[in-house]
Amino acid sequence: MVALKRVMDSGPGKPKGSFATNPVEKNIILHQVWDPITHGNVKDTKHAAKLFMDNYAKHIIELPEFMINNLTIESFKSTCQAGKRSAAGLDGWSAADLSILSDHAYEIIVMFLNAIEHELIEWPEDMLHTRTVFLSKDPNNTTDPLAYRGLKITSAIYRKWASNRLHALDEWVEQWDHPALHVVGGKGAMHAWLLTSLKAEVTKLEGRDLSGGSIDIYKCFDQINRDLLYLVAQRAGMPRRILIPYFKYISNLKVRFQIGENIGPAHHERCSIPQGC
Repeated sequence: MVALKRVMDSGPGKPKGSFATNPVEKNIILHQVWDPITHGNVKDTKHAAKLFMDNYAKHIIELPEFMINNLTIESFKSTCQAGKRSAAGLDGWSAADLSILSDHAYEIIVMFLNAIEHELIEWPEDMLHTRTVFLSKDPNNTTDPLAYRGLKITSAIYRKWASNRLHALDEWVEQWDHPALHVVGGKGAMHAWLLTSLKAEVTKLEGRDLSGGSIDIYKCFDQINRDLLYLVAQRAGMPRRILIPYFKYISNLKVRFQIGENIGPAHHERCSIPQGC
């Protein structure tokens, strides 16, 4: 992100459409275009969520609360010692740090995470600060502040907790999984592409007509109504001990845009969930 195109007049010599290279001004430009998106497209998110559920709850799966046991030292240690050596969050902990802890240290962290799940304590303030790094979606269009994907780098401890508990929910996921979904149960975009390609090939071999459609939800992760997501997850039986900590974490994040080595001031995003979370 060497330079960004100004989206409005910013004073003498800085007309709309000209380029800004100063990190402070680039941060301002990012806020000018991204804040309206992460603010959501409704006035009252709770009212919008309730209205949606009133109209469409009958189409959303309803399951009893799925029960899981306490997080264990062995499983959390295994999670920390597996996976990629991902970047550190703003609390300074990296995945590499968590992979070399002593068993006693793992025991302390597991006790801490179980206490959060049982709602005995809250997420520490230092873990709620996150940086958003911007990944270019088009190498030929790096000056458009909207031609990026914002990736939140959350606390490594939180990420390892989330990864571990996601695996613990495999049986729950299987209850609401569907053949049309390719985002859970070990499936991904490659499964969707391969399945679609095979169906298209069979259709061509049989001499039948083939047509398709594509829908791209604009900045989908960035404008998700968390109040609605909570109600859907709760109805589907997501365990309370995971539901509450997850939403308390993402709803209280203090987000800072990172541009190169520069990290901007903290702000709160009314909507959105961390991509890849």
